Amino acid sequence: MSLLLSLFGQNGTRIPSALSRCESRINMSDKNTKRTSRTDWDRLRAMTDEEIDYSDIPPLTSEFFARAKLVLPDAVQLEPEILVWFKQQGQDYTERINEVLRQHIESQKQAA
Repeated sequence: MSLLLSLFGQNGTRIPSALSRCESRINMSDKNTKRTSRTDWDRLRAMTDEEIDYSDIPPLTSEFFARAKLVLPDAVQLEPEILVWFKQQGQDYTERINEVLRQHIESQKQAA
C-alpha cells in the first residue's frame, strides 16, 4: 500500500518522480543480466542427501499425504499431427484452435 501511495499520492494522482525512483531500482543493462551465480554448484552436486540441511522445511508426514490433493491444470491433449498443422498456420495457432472449437460449439447449438 505504501508503494501505491508513493507512486500516486493520497488523492490518486500520479507522482512522476516516484515512478522514476522505482524504475531506477531495476537496471536491465548487459552488466546485470550476465551476472553469474555465486552458488557452488559442484559442491552441491557432490553432496549426499544426508549432508543436506532440511531443518527449515517441515517434515512431510503420512498425514500430510493423506490430506494432499493433486491439482493439475486444465489441459487438452491434441494429436501431434493436429498440433503441427495448426502451428504451420502461424504463431497465433492457439487462437486458431480456440476459434475452430468455438465455431464447432456454435454449430452444435444451432443444430440442437
